[in-house]
Amino acid sequence: MSITFGNEETMYMADSIYQLKVNITNPLTSRNGFQILALDENLNNTGTWQLTDPDKMKTISGFSDPSKKYVTHLSAGNQQEEWAMDWQAPGGDAGKVTFYASVLSANDNGENTGDEVYNTNIEVAFAMPSSLDEAKATAINVYPVISTTGVWVELPWSKEHFKLYLYNMGGAVVSQKEVPHGGLQFLEITNVPTGLYFLQIEPAKGEPEIRKIYVR
Repeated sequence: MSITFGNEETMYMADSIYQLKVNITNPLTSRNGFQILALDENLNNTGTWQLTDPDKMKTISGFSDPSKKYVTHLSAGNQQEEWAMDWQAPGGDAGKVTFYASVLSANDNGENTGDEVYNTNIEVAFAMPSSLDEAKATAINVYPVISTTGVWVELPWSKEHFKLYLYNMGGAVVSQKEVPHGGLQFLEITNVPTGLYFLQIEPAKGEPEIRKIYVR
């Protein structure tokens, strides 16, 4: 049994999203179930789980301690050997984070014989960002600047919303979009006439920024 964190990284950065995989190999069994949780050094939940395959897994509260939040399988997800889900790191330094996982590997004989239980854990430490990392995290990038269908807007990660406005040379809004958080966003411009435009990016807090876009 194994847990894989991201690309086998050993550190996490604030607000970043990482994929975790729980894997089991046992040729003697035919059905598998799993649970995983993330705890800080005070044994409290940390970070946020995001289910990438909600048809096969769910989040639950612990039986003895309801404050503990686990990701576990659904019945549709008990005939596989690997489960993958995303974990978003907390917004600041939570210290060392430990992921604990268990797998029940069952032979499906209808009896309480021949089944196996596996347990393991991995630890990741907080990565203090360098000044270069911080500059990248707060930068706004827009590409391509010449486009026929739309532009990608790379926003600094934030839980606050952003508003995107595309203005023509006369100052009229020809396309707009409100997004609930930062990250990579797409603004469609398929029905916009050819010409030069100004893309205004408004964060919930702070000053707006403007980029030039040419639509052809």
